[in-house]
Amino acid sequence: MGYSYHAILATYEEDYCEWKYPQKDLDAIANRIFSELKKDPSYLQALRRVYDRQVADQEPVFAAAESDLTKLPDDALIDLSKRHWVSRGVTVGSSHVIESLALALEHRMRHELFKGVTGTQSNEDFSALTTPLSHSFVSQKEELLWQIKNAGAKEKKALIQRFLKDFFWSETSYAGSEVLSESDVEKMADGLESFSKPDLSEIRHKKEALMARYGFSDAQRQWVEWTDFVTQWQDERKKNIFRGVFGCQLIVNELARRFGVDPVAIQYLTGEEVSLKGLKNRELESLGQRRKKGFIGIEHSQGVMIFDHSDFLEYQQRFKTRLDEVEVLNGTCASLGIATGPVRILRTLDSIAELKEGEVLVTSMTRPEFVPAMKKAIAIVTDEGGITSHAAIISRELGIPCVIGTKNATRVLKDGWIVQVKANHGSITVIEKK
Repeated sequence: MGYSYHAILATYEEDYCEWKYPQKDLDAIANRIFSELKKDPSYLQALRRVYDRQVADQEPVFAAAESDLTKLPDDALIDLSKRHWVSRGVTVGSSHVIESLALALEHRMRHELFKGVTGTQSNEDFSALTTPLSHSFVSQKEELLWQIKNAGAKEKKALIQRFLKDFFWSETSYAGSEVLSESDVEKMADGLESFSKPDLSEIRHKKEALMARYGFSDAQRQWVEWTDFVTQWQDERKKNIFRGVFGCQLIVNELARRFGVDPVAIQYLTGEEVSLKGLKNRELESLGQRRKKGFIGIEHSQGVMIFDHSDFLEYQQRFKTRLDEVEVLNGTCASLGIATGPVRILRTLDSIAELKEGEVLVTSMTRPEFVPAMKKAIAIVTDEGGITSHAAIISRELGIPCVIGTKNATRVLKDGWIVQVKANHGSITVIEKK
């Protein structure tokens, strides 16, 4: 489709990752899409259809990864790992325009639609206008679990099978995945204390009332529609990504079992690097273990460049910012409300279980595996993400105050600090440093 970034920089350290995009590329892609939408208002739907076809074409590879890998000869398993690496990339692929468009739409709506609106009203109305008119896959998953919890024995078994068919990949994160059994699903359902679905008709009515109150033009109404479309697309993309990661983990586990290497080390390799020779002589295991401590990956049109060890340490030192004296952080209101409580910073899968009831969840960006912690949190704060992000969608569904896009909350705040999150203002204030 002709959209691309000159480069994407990613930093990895101990299962924590940050991706950085060139601002010029983000702006250029958004401007081009807006130009195309002027000529054809259905252009986004056309982009989505291209993406859906590209993902559908990967089905044979995904299905192969989800089959019995123990039956594959060594060379066939290596070949599948390489093909799956490419297919997994397609799950993001052409949908990478979402980041550019979501940020641009957020800017337009904030700075053009709400000019002159004072106080917290613009945040409250912005949050309402950007609430999606569809249920997230997390909401769909929990609805099915709630049905399982309340079903009779015969119906329960059928519903569990449906869950394993539709959500077999759902206990997946960017760092790995878990294969679910029937008992796992039943345990998840039993652990669900309540479930409530957002009222989409009420959300639609509120949006219409706001657009009428502000006198939105047809073009401005389209911004709201496009935001909703992109939010739904991003949610679907995340499902595709996690299915890809799920299959990748199955391949990694089989490679680790077969060659006696550390599965985590394999996760830090590119598809091109995986080879029989490297696995057998442990060279690749050593490489992956070294990268786990930290590396920089730069993806560009010519391929991927990786820098680790001393280069990574130099990068950290050079771009480390002094943040000790920051007392107030600002971001975008994703879900309304005010809350005060102790900070809990979540960076890894293991840290998710550490969050206690009544704490403020602070992270770079939330993912589906964060949902149990999000339900216990009194507020959510993220470094990254926009109006279409997972944190924005789920916090609204849960009714939890949420401020997104603070840029550096995980680096400024410390565990145990008392903060006040005024989501209506888009601010986080440090009350006490413990």
